[in-house]
Parts: sequence; C-alpha cells; structure tokens
Amino acid sequence: MTFRAAGPSGNSHPIARAPMMIRSSLASIGLKIAGAALWLLLNVTLANLMPVEEFGQVSFAITLVILFGTASCFGFAQILMRDGSLAMVVNRPRQFIAILSKGRWAVLAMSGLITTAALAASFGGQHVSALNDKFIFGCVFVATPFYGFLILHREGARAFGRVVGSLISFNILRPSLPLLGVLGAMLFFTPSAHLAMAAWTAGLIVIFLFDISRLYPAAWSIRAAASGTTRIGKAFVFWIGELSNLLLLQGPVILAGILLDLESAALLYACHRLASLALFGIDGIRIAIAPDIARAANATDQATSKRTLANVSAAWLVSGLIFSVPVFLLAPFLLSAFGDDFRQAVPALLIMTAARLVQALMGPTGPVMIYGNLEVSRAIFTSAACIAQLIGAVMFGTVWGVNGIAAAMCLSVIGLEVASVLEVRRAKGLWIGAPAVFGNPASLASLAHIMSRFRKRG
Repeated sequence: MTFRAAGPSGNSHPIARAPMMIRSSLASIGLKIAGAALWLLLNVTLANLMPVEEFGQVSFAITLVILFGTASCFGFAQILMRDGSLAMVVNRPRQFIAILSKGRWAVLAMSGLITTAALAASFGGQHVSALNDKFIFGCVFVATPFYGFLILHREGARAFGRVVGSLISFNILRPSLPLLGVLGAMLFFTPSAHLAMAAWTAGLIVIFLFDISRLYPAAWSIRAAASGTTRIGKAFVFWIGELSNLLLLQGPVILAGILLDLESAALLYACHRLASLALFGIDGIRIAIAPDIARAANATDQATSKRTLANVSAAWLVSGLIFSVPVFLLAPFLLSAFGDDFRQAVPALLIMTAARLVQALMGPTGPVMIYGNLEVSRAIFTSAACIAQLIGAVMFGTVWGVNGIAAAMCLSVIGLEVASVLEVRRAKGLWIGAPAVFGNPASLASLAHIMSRFRKRG
C-alpha cells in the first residue's frame, strides 16, 4: 500500500475512501487470522508432542529470536516504512534501496553483537538453560539475522506497495514452514526441542530466499543513492521505541524463564500467543489506514484530524472488543489445547488479555506518535514501561509466579497507554482512543455509516 496524493475528486477524505479501507482491512485481518491459526496449530502441536519443560525451552528460544531479530533491525524497519514509502510515492526508488541496504547491514552487524552478548551473559546462569544448550543457542544465533531480514523485508514490501506479499511471508509462511518441517521430521526422528528449533530456523532461511526472489526482483537493478549518516540518529530512536515495545509484550516469557523456570516460560508463552488474538483486527486496520493516521497526526485542519482520529479510535475499540471477548470467555478451553498442565495459567491469560484490551481502548497511540514526530516521547514512555515491568516482575513474580509477571506487564501497559494519550493531547491538541470516541459520539455513527455503505457496495 502506498500513499497517494488526493485527486481533484476529493477522495482523500477518510469517509469517502472508507469502503476501500474496509476491504483492505478485511484482507489484512483475514491473512492475520489465518496466520494466527497456523501459529496456534504450530504451538499446540509442539506443546502436545513434548514435555512442558522442553516446550518451554523452545518457547524461550523462539522469543529470544523474535526479540534479538527485531532489535537487530536497529530501527531501520520503521524508517523503511515511513521514509521508504514516501520515497516510492515521489518516484525516488534509489532512496528506498539505500534505506533497505543500510538496514540489511545493520541486521548483520547487530545480530552478531546481540547474540554474542547474550551468550556471554548466559555463562553460569542455570535459569537460562536454553542458551546453555549449545544446539539451541546455535539455532538462536543462526535464526536471529534471518528474523531481522524478515522484519525488514515485511516493512519494505509494505512501503513498496506489496502488502499482501508481506503478510504472506510474515503471517503465513513463518508458522507453516516450521510446522511442516516438524511434522515431516517426525517420520524419521523423535520430537524434541532440538528438532523444533532446527525446523523453525530452516523455515526462516526459506522465507528469506522467498522474499528476495519474489518481493524485490526489480530492486536489485536499482543502484542505491548516496545517503549520509543522518538516518542513524533517527533509526536509533525508532530502535529504542520498537525494542522497548517488544520487550514490554514479549518480556513476560523472558522474565519467567530467568526469574522462575522454563515451565513458567511455556505457560506465559501460550498466554502471550492467545492474548495476541485480541489485536488481530487492530493490526489489520493499522496496516490499511496508516496513511490516514499519518495525515491526521500532521494536518493543520484540527476538525478533520479530530474526525479521522475519532473514527479510527472507534474502529480500534470495536475491533479490540470483538476479538478479546472470546478469549476472556474461552480462556480455559483455549489453554487446554496446549495440554492439561496449561490450565493453571488461566488467570495470567485473563490479565494479559486485559492489557491488550487497554491498548484497544486507548486507540492508535503508537502510530499517531510515530507519524506525528513524537517518536522520542514514545521511546521514553516505552522504555519507562519496560523498567516498570522489570521491577514489577521481580516484586510480584517471586510472590505470585506467572500471575505476578502478567500483572506487572498489564500495569506497565496501562501506564504507557495513558501517558501516550496525554502526550498526544499536549503536543497536538488531539484526543485519541476512548476520550476521542466518547467525546465525539458522531464517530460511532460515522463508523456505522461506513459499514452500511460497504455492505451496499459489496
């Protein structure tokens, strides 16, 4: 999806483009739902094929790869999406390729530094047995740069206008290839943590080859434009914000593996995956209407900005409710799919789902702050939330176990989202989230009108 300038017909208005946006959102949501179903199938399969502790080892290692791989991008994924998409709009593909190339070098350099530092930090740590296992750590070391490339190529594909291709790689191939690998290997080998990590790592390599051959065939013929070092500082801010946000959401698994044990890490990993279901619709909406959020965050017309953000916030809230309520109601059933041992984590799942619901209630705080040039404030807030989560996990986790760590995450998310809403209000004079929706009841009527028009056209 690329940003296009408004034509003379005035179709830049979010209401006028609503049916198209809804179709894009529904397509994104559909692919995300399919990907989530595959992820759940992969995790449920692994959880039922091996003991809880071994599944915890795999969960811990995969979470580290996700964390390290995202961190290895050094913020260039966000730069690629924001500045790269703009470069494509104004027909400057060399600038796009320059950012992409610099991002790839950043991934290679940072992944080596991060994994080496993790290995050094794990020496003598009995609670980090996933890293003390040479084979498991070897898979983490190999998989990290390829996961970084996956993130970078996903955002690059979106900026390049290939949204569906990016979703197929990230949401469909990422869980399905390891699943097929594990099921195929079971014909010859006994299921184990080593087998699962080997299959997952091999899957990332295959996706990398798919991306560079299918998503960027034309890019290789374009010589990158010379670019200075000014993007490094910008990338660093994005890196801090993205890494902190990832630590906030994925952190409970890591903290459980370090502070408690690998069985606890497995429980919180299952809870994290299930709680993420609440964000399905929101992620689809965010992908489809990112240009409108960007325009609303920077528009000089306050009335238009307020109307757009109120409508987006209403969609955010409704989508969050639609996808989170089933998780609340079916929590015991969903966890039992992983095995009877996982039922004990029902309170933790409810707490983590509540955190996701708070994110839906507060609206598109992250996109508005990033597109509205408030990324420094967002980075500071997410970093503070991570520190608060760490302190809370140490305090509550030692007393209440996985429930305490989940509570620490939930409280930190609430603090982050409330602070972000207030900062947008202070800096932009705009309310987002629930304050925007309930302060402008017409936003709900607008949402109903949009859906009505979409049904008529469909």
